Amino acid sequence: MQGEVNTESVIQVQKEKQKPFWKRVDHRLMVFLSLVVGILVWTLLSTIPSVNAILTNPITIAKTFVTELSNKNLITDIVASIYRVLGGFLLGLLVVDCNQK
Repeated sequence: MQGEVNTESVIQVQKEKQKPFWKRVDHRLMVFLSLVVGILVWTLLSTIPSVNAILTNPITIAKTFVTELSNKNLITDIVASIYRVLGGFLLGLLVVDCNQK
């Protein structure tokens, strides 16, 4: 009985080895790594002068976010943006409703 091998466990181990690497890694780790890599790429791209004219680096954005949040300007701007989006959505609904009659 000592020489017997549990074939089910051997099959499970073989199936695990056949899975691609990213399917064996915990999904939370993959999310974290993808966010880190994304921010690194963003930072590296923003160092290129022609791209920096369009894409600001994440450190500047984080500093501006904290400044606007502390000045209470951010909340006012968010509320104004929500009103604009809802107004545009309602106008779009009116146009679609008028065209269907």
